[in-house]
Amino acid sequence: MKRGSADRWVRRTDDGSPESRAGALLRQAAATDAPSADRLAAIRRRLRRARRAPQRHWAVRVAIAAVLLLSGGALTAAGQRYFHLFRPRKPAPEVRAPAPSPAPHARVAARGPRLTPPPELEPRPPEPETTPRPPPPIAPRPERVAAPPRPVASPLAQESELLARALQKLRRDADAPGALALLDAHDARFATGPLAPEATRARIEALLKLHRNVEALALLDGAALAPSGGGRDLLIARAELRSAAGRCAAAVADLDRLLAADRPLDSITERAFWGRAACRAASSDAAGARSDLREYLALFPEGRFAGGARAAVGQ
Repeated sequence: MKRGSADRWVRRTDDGSPESRAGALLRQAAATDAPSADRLAAIRRRLRRARRAPQRHWAVRVAIAAVLLLSGGALTAAGQRYFHLFRPRKPAPEVRAPAPSPAPHARVAARGPRLTPPPELEPRPPEPETTPRPPPPIAPRPERVAAPPRPVASPLAQESELLARALQKLRRDADAPGALALLDAHDARFATGPLAPEATRARIEALLKLHRNVEALALLDGAALAPSGGGRDLLIARAELRSAAGRCAAAVADLDRLLAADRPLDSITERAFWGRAACRAASSDAAGARSDLREYLALFPEGRFAGGARAAVGQ
């Protein structure tokens, strides 16, 4: 704005027009804008003291800022007032009346023809109500009857079971040490049981298989053996062990029982003839030994000891 125009607005009288009100604001800003000569002189003195005393420079800065704020605030307020008076006003927004709603037939026409739903989408008729069936009666659970206690096996049954296990180890499994362990358990529980003699025979058999001849002969000497049935095996074993131990008289006694009448022609009879001939020869009974060898060759010409028998009798 030029200087002449500014002076015209400042000198304008107040006639109620916007221009006169703007001029009044400018006059007010101009009246508070320029500081007096005394004020300027005071400011200069403070500046000089600030150069001499640097610690007071903040007071000078505060004074300058206050002057600038006062003058600038007045000018800013006057300018805002002026521009507000001459700014064009915004037109009021136009209020539109709502459009009338179309007639019902027009809405139907706008939506288009009505489509028939497919058969599967058509509502189904309600199903007839059925009376719910009552739940089947729950049969009562049968009460559990406790199983009767197992009867305790008799001592004879327990002894028989233990002896059967030992014989199975000895004869079927060929496990003589295992059989002896079971026989030890038998003797600990049933030393005087009704099956004690059978347990002793099984122990002798196990000891003979392990070649523990001294222990086996000790048991055989105290056993009552019969020359028939299962006792024949133990009787020939005792006779041979007695002969090997130099007890020929006791051995011949056992062999005589085996070679009595009604003797079967088996391996035990063959061993008995050969063993008695050997015992008689060792006892200086050469005639008796020769007689046993001839009878042996007559009964067993192809036997185990046939070659030795022929050489002994000179055939």
